[in-house]
Order: sequence, then structure tokens, then C-alpha cells
Amino acid sequence: VTVWRILPLLTVPLLSRFLRQARHRNEQWAGELLDRIRAVCLNRTPETWSITIDRVDAEAVQQALEEGRDIRLKHLLGEPQDRSTLLPCVPLLLIRGNEEVLLPDGEQGIHIGDRLLFTACAGAAGRMAWTLENPNVLEYVETGLERPDGYIWRWLERWRTGRVTG
Repeated sequence: VTVWRILPLLTVPLLSRFLRQARHRNEQWAGELLDRIRAVCLNRTPETWSITIDRVDAEAVQQALEEGRDIRLKHLLGEPQDRSTLLPCVPLLLIRGNEEVLLPDGEQGIHIGDRLLFTACAGAAGRMAWTLENPNVLEYVETGLERPDGYIWRWLERWRTGRVTG
């Protein structure tokens, strides 16, 4: 029993920080959060994971931030195949330096070095990884622009715009 209680805290270190913050909230707050999680997980057991905005976890996001783009939490939560839909996911905690933001909203700005904790139904973390790691997917959820990817698609795009000679 002890191992099963400790295992999530070891595999997702931010979970203990979230739980420490949540202990100071009232029953109504806990009930509303539970309703949000149930709504996205459809009464299935949720997964919990954390990311850091860095080259390891979120290379595309870090690159966009270094370019001066305004990346918000809602961009990380966008469905990679349909940006008008959000991933079935609840952001639980954002840590920036010494600041902790409990249940950050979609308009929350993202900075390099931020650490985020999420909970969602199975598969959401993998779909979010597309956005975190692929610059084209991030640009799509951010702006709606779809860029061709792969050698053939890039060649066709250059040909279409008249940039191919011969």
C-alpha cells in the first residue's frame, strides 16, 4: 500500500507540490476540480504527467519563445489535428521560479523554464507531445497555419510558389 501511494509522487514530482497546495483549499474547490477531471476523463482513471519548457520536453515551444512568440497555455492544450478543440486535459499547476500557480487558465503565458503538471485521460500526453516537440504542429495550434512537412511536400510548396528551377 505504501509503495502505491509513494510511486506517483516519485514518478511525477510536481504532484506532491500540487497536493500540498490543494490541502489548503475547501471542499467546494475540491468538488469543482473533481468535476472538471471527471468531465475530461469520462470517469476513467486519469493519467498525470509533468513537463518542463526546455529543449528536452518542449523543444518547439522553447524555440518559439526564443523567437519572441507569445505562447500561451491554451496553445499547449490545443488538439494537434484540430486546433478548435482542446485536449481532454486539466492543467493542475504551473511553477515559475518560486511562484506556484494552481489551476492556471488557458491565457497563462508560458516562459522558458516553466514546469507544468497536467492530468487527463489516456493518450492526451502523447498528443500534447506533438505540439511540444514539432514546430509545425505548434504553429498550427497557435495560428491555424499548416506548413507542409517532409522533402516531397516542401519541394511541392517551392514548386507551387515558383521557387523551383529546372
